[in-house]
Amino acid sequence: MNSVALAENGNYLETAADLFISQSSLSKHIITLEKELGYPLFERTTRKVKLTMGGSMLLPYAQNILQQWASYMEAYARTTRAKKNMISIALNHAINSIQCN
Repeated sequence: MNSVALAENGNYLETAADLFISQSSLSKHIITLEKELGYPLFERTTRKVKLTMGGSMLLPYAQNILQQWASYMEAYARTTRAKKNMISIALNHAINSIQCN
């Protein structure tokens, strides 16, 4: 989440570089999120950004979402790797009636 990265870094330019996006794109993402929430997440100055009270309250929830997502992706990757090492065998009911002497 871009807002978590910005909250942790405190600088638009550095955060955008870390995320491999432009500063204007990061700014648009943050503004869109703030509009959806209905309140500002950051107090902006020319050099730094600081979380507002609402942003501070949201941050642990957003970090938890990211942690849960990472856990899910790890679990999914383990499942996918395990399936690659499996062999599936389909049997026909007719095979059950064959008797070996």
